[in-house]
Amino acid sequence: MDRGRGLRGGAGAVNRSIQERGTCDARALIGRVLQNRLAIALHDEAVTRSAQLPAAFRAQFVDGFSHAASKGLEIGSGQTGGTAALPPGLPPGVALPIGQLAHAVFANAFVDAARPTLLIPIGVLLAAALATVAVRSGKPATVAAEEEEEEPIAV
Repeated sequence: MDRGRGLRGGAGAVNRSIQERGTCDARALIGRVLQNRLAIALHDEAVTRSAQLPAAFRAQFVDGFSHAASKGLEIGSGQTGGTAALPPGLPPGVALPIGQLAHAVFANAFVDAARPTLLIPIGVLLAAALATVAVRSGKPATVAAEEEEEEPIAV
């Protein structure tokens, strides 16, 4: 009777559960790092690009991006970025450049925030590759098992 057969299903279930937990933890970590880096990058990028606006609108422009993370960002496919909107009564000659500048601020800040965030999965993949090389550098288990079976049995 092969006792290992009955344990294989349970071991597979445990393995899948561990993988799912690791995936959830990794997504949470990557999301937190991206959110943190994006909040910082939005402020920095807004400060840098606000010089292109009339002086009367600079402080409000920077303030809008500085507090964006505290209100929650809605980014992704079909999202508008949150609840922030241009103040009513802006002259058309100012509203269009502010909208274009806001887009440039977000696009550049997101790219800046994504770079360090991508280092996390790259590091995990490198660690997994090194672990695989370390495990495989020894004698394969099938060869060791065959050598044990070929030894003559003393009678």
